Amino acid sequence: MRDAVRPPVATRLLRYLAVACVLAAVSGNAAHAQDAYHCIEDLSDDEVRYRIDKIEKTFAKGKNKAMGWRIGWSVGTAALATAVTTTAIIAAREGRTPDKFASAYIAAGGYFASARLLLTPMPGAWGLKRIRRMPDETEAQRRAKLLYATQKLEQSAKIETFNGGPGTVLFSTVYAVVGGTVKAVRWTGSSPEVTALMFILPPVISTAAVLTAPKNARPAWEEYRGMACSGKYYDTGPDDRLDLDLSVGPQGFSLRLAF
Repeated sequence: MRDAVRPPVATRLLRYLAVACVLAAVSGNAAHAQDAYHCIEDLSDDEVRYRIDKIEKTFAKGKNKAMGWRIGWSVGTAALATAVTTTAIIAAREGRTPDKFASAYIAAGGYFASARLLLTPMPGAWGLKRIRRMPDETEAQRRAKLLYATQKLEQSAKIETFNGGPGTVLFSTVYAVVGGTVKAVRWTGSSPEVTALMFILPPVISTAAVLTAPKNARPAWEEYRGMACSGKYYDTGPDDRLDLDLSVGPQGFSLRLAF
């Protein structure tokens, strides 16, 4: 009876092993296909030019939004912090210690937020200028330029993910809860409206900043990773002969007929 059972079991095990190997190979190839760097040295000069142009267009599209968001929020939070600092000074002169603490605490958070925005790299705002400044007279220089442009696009996508993610809101919420709780416990019943403001203001401001953060580079980077080292994702310009181009990409199949 055991001899009759063994072949099917062994067969199933071999099938499972084969499927596991195929899945591992597919996942490995998929991960490799998402690497936008490994093929740069293998691309033709036309392909290199096309990819540089594509990345430059991505940065050009999001440049104004990235610059405006950074300047707007850094200046806005610094201005708010300065105004609240004035309130803290007035409260100190009038002997309102609870209000002085609350204002100073909110101001410190505002200065920190402004400094973080100013010190965080923002390739979405300056990346295009630096990419175009790189020499591209020779094929080697163009490959170096593509490498740099790819790095800046990836960096911009990561920074956008951070600026538009929940981490900032979580940090500001914790900051607000700590400050509001200290004031409420130490000076119970004193200026409850100011205490409520300590709980509400930081997460509201950070949420607004996150919701308005640039979102140009993130989808562009995912799209570029999918096409950088696969398919004929470039246009060599008009041609006198019939050109049939069938490509498979992130969006599905694409058929191009040129006369």
